[in-house]
Parts: sequence; structure tokens; C-alpha cells
Amino acid sequence: MKLYLVRHGEATTEEINPEKPLTEKGEEQIRKITCVLENLDVKISALWHSSKRRARESAQILSKGLKVEDKLEQKSGLNPNDPVEPFKQNILEFKQDLMIIGHLPFLAKLAEVFLMAKTSEEIVTFPPGGVVCLEITENQLAKVSWSVMP
Repeated sequence: MKLYLVRHGEATTEEINPEKPLTEKGEEQIRKITCVLENLDVKISALWHSSKRRARESAQILSKGLKVEDKLEQKSGLNPNDPVEPFKQNILEFKQDLMIIGHLPFLAKLAEVFLMAKTSEEIVTFPPGGVVCLEITENQLAKVSWSVMP
């Protein structure tokens, strides 16, 4: 099983638009990452995203480029400050290659849970549009398989 964690692209500030859609730069970041993922021949069984607009827009760009629009699904429990432990179980029960488009600090905490990190510092960096692929083993531990930064 491979788990691809993707932070949404750069979004507008809340002052500009309370829904915080992607900026032009954010859209371009996700398009570039999509091209990289296409070249890496990434295949996924599902693409989950939060209900927030910036994650949904990022997911739509990625799903179109990876030709998995029918595998796009909004999931609860993926917001920035949601607890990661309950969501970890959803991932383990899925048992197939999965891409999650979300937010900080949730993505970093989720990676830490799988990597069993016990630190107050980030062990995985997520710039806007960044992708980290974790490979989860049968004993439910993970290793960073690769990462791509725009």
C-alpha cells in the first residue's frame, strides 16, 4: 500500500476570500506536481480530500491530470486540526494505494503517526503543492518512499 500525502496549493488569505480558494500560483503548483506524478506513473485507487475549497480545488486538478476523477471523494476528519489517530484507521482499512489532499498541521501529524516519530519538530516538510509518498508495511509502519516539492 502506498499513501500519497499532498498539501493543497497556495491559497488566498481569508481577508481576500473567506473560502480561501487557490491562487493562480497555487493552481500552477498543483499542475506541476500532477505532471511529475504522471511521469512517475502514480496509480491510486482513491483520492480523498477535505471539505475546504483549497483542498477540493487541488484534488480536482490532480484527479483530472491522473485521470481518476471517478475516484475523487470528500472525507470528513481531514481538516487542519482534526485528530489523526481515528483517520489512520480509515487508511489502514482501505488497504489500497491512496492519495490524500489536505492541510497542515494534519498531514504532518498523520505522517508522524505512521513514521512513529516522537518529536515536537516536523519530520516531513510540506510546502504548498508538496507531495510525500509513504509506503506502509504489513506491520503498519511506514517509510518515506519519496517526496516531490514544487
